Amino acid sequence: MQLQKKLSLKNIPENSEAEILYVPEHSLLAPLGLRKGKKIKILSSQAWNGPLVVEIEGRQIALAKDIAKDILVRHEVLTHAAI
Repeated sequence: MQLQKKLSLKNIPENSEAEILYVPEHSLLAPLGLRKGKKIKILSSQAWNGPLVVEIEGRQIALAKDIAKDILVRHEVLTHAAI
């Protein structure tokens, strides 16, 4: 079973994929491919408030976590049905 959760991009686990629902107005985000409806994969989350590394449209991008927290995504979570 899959549940869909709306979360901040900053809170998505590594190696997960999500769909972008909202991107704040920022002159650099749209040219990087960060737009509503796009699929994004979280590659890594660096420690000590380091960047969040994501893949979108085949490109890897490092985002500051203070920017990533304002990007909302839909994340599908796989759940195990009770047996």
